[in-house]
Amino acid sequence: MATAFLGCRISEIAQLDIASDLCRDDASGVYFVDFNRAPDSDGVLRKGLKMKASRRLVPLHSALVRHGFVEYLNAQIAAGFTRPFERGWKPYREQERGEVRWELYIVRWGEREIKKLRESGALGDTGASKLSYFHSMRHALATTLAMLDVPEERRAALQGQQHGGENARRYAKLREDVLGHSKMMESSLSGYAALLDAAIASP
Repeated sequence: MATAFLGCRISEIAQLDIASDLCRDDASGVYFVDFNRAPDSDGVLRKGLKMKASRRLVPLHSALVRHGFVEYLNAQIAAGFTRPFERGWKPYREQERGEVRWELYIVRWGEREIKKLRESGALGDTGASKLSYFHSMRHALATTLAMLDVPEERRAALQGQQHGGENARRYAKLREDVLGHSKMMESSLSGYAALLDAAIASP
């Protein structure tokens, strides 16, 4: 569900170095994640970003915090893991280029889950079976924000997409506007929060 609320690529959230990339704004108390390509504490680079614009700060919606996402991440650190989902899915180490892909086995799991839903008839004829389980959530957030008239440059800054033209300088600042993003997301994603509340409350 975190990808749905953050509008991020699954590769971006799976590679977060929790200890350094999970942050909190002292004044507001807003939690946010820092999507970056910084080396780990041992100096080894184990992260990658699709493009320069992908480097950004994204707030955690209060619904994610309320339902224990921050607690979950801290529990992973306490258990000796550095990445959000490392306990369940180990990284794939690409030998030729030396890259670490934290999301590969998670994506394969998602594909199997979509297949199960399709075979059970739960997806119907929505076409969702043709989409990437996680990437479709990223597109859904972009569509939701567009329908709510959130400016394109803010949507691009939030999701780490390139944006140029006259507002390029403003856009660069927006990529680190945690509080502005937080305010916008809290007001725009009330429907998402209600769905998550209902899903967790159901037996």
